[in-house]
Amino acid sequence: MNIGLDVSPIAERNWTGVGNYIINIVSNISKIDKENKYYLCYRFSHIKNKAKILKISQNNFRTKIIQEPLNFIFQLKIDIFHGMADRMPWSYRARNIVTIHDIGAAILEDNYASNHFKDMMKKRYENILQKKPANIVITVSEFTKKEIVKHYSYPEDKIRVIYHGIRNIFTPKSEDNISLTKDKYGINTDYFIYVGSINIRKNIKRVIEAFKILTEKNKTITLVLAGDLSYGHEEILEKINKLNIGERVKIIGYLKNEELASLYSGAMALVFPSLYEGFGLPVIEAMACGTPVLTSNISSMPEIAGNAACLVNPEDVSDIAGNLINLAEDKNLRKALSEKGWERAKYFSWEKAAKDTLKVYSEFDY
Repeated sequence: MNIGLDVSPIAERNWTGVGNYIINIVSNISKIDKENKYYLCYRFSHIKNKAKILKISQNNFRTKIIQEPLNFIFQLKIDIFHGMADRMPWSYRARNIVTIHDIGAAILEDNYASNHFKDMMKKRYENILQKKPANIVITVSEFTKKEIVKHYSYPEDKIRVIYHGIRNIFTPKSEDNISLTKDKYGINTDYFIYVGSINIRKNIKRVIEAFKILTEKNKTITLVLAGDLSYGHEEILEKINKLNIGERVKIIGYLKNEELASLYSGAMALVFPSLYEGFGLPVIEAMACGTPVLTSNISSMPEIAGNAACLVNPEDVSDIAGNLINLAEDKNLRKALSEKGWERAKYFSWEKAAKDTLKVYSEFDY
């Protein structure tokens, strides 16, 4: 079969959840499938960094720079088109598979993104799920599957749930690696770490408020925020200044995986009480590094974390603060969560995710 993959996001920006999903699924498929022919398609309007274009030196993989509206499928005789980031061409020539990572932008009224972005995503999901529905939808959690069925009445039997995996780099790191990375970013105390975009929907304002309460009991712990500045970050910076804890909060930007694994490994815990996630990749990355995890008891997070994390009400600052204090003071609690998380992380594999994706493609093998 000829299979087109829209991989545009990996050339567009620093990789977050969607970019990591694409790069890892494609890389693992290339190791497994030597028969089908793949076209890695980059939308011209989205290429921001040509250096990030994925190069796979196999005869059955080709790279294509394409124009909107993805009508290249007529020229390449594509049998299956997989929109790996919530997009598909408006043609019935190819079978359409779409990965939907979450539908928060379409259903959440506040604290997600700009009105322009929300309107765009609402129209996109209406097209994909109702007007010209995809043949199959892949989601990255049971939670997102249920959200799609609930809000769009898309047939449940056409949805396949395929979890994210964990890259091999995410393992407990040596004290030397941890110290080198901490020194680079000026971290010289015990610390909690948040990983992800500095975005309103990530609930960082409440994390800051909870951390302020912790600082009244513990005068040395630092809060490290690792990620690119994103929608609403101005409010987060304002909250830090208003609470006068700027010296205790470090915003260190986007990290490469090697440094991220080191800072996970050295942290007292990952603090990730997001308001809405399709999956929540930092949860399992931290667990794989042996790091205790505090995350939300809503959305996809309980499904992904299982019983291996400290689950909190993300809208309750006192709940977040109380659990931060417990984690800071109770070494045995941290040890227990570390051990549970280490075991939980073994459940997630990019190789398995790639094999499950190939099974979806094989549903159209003819």
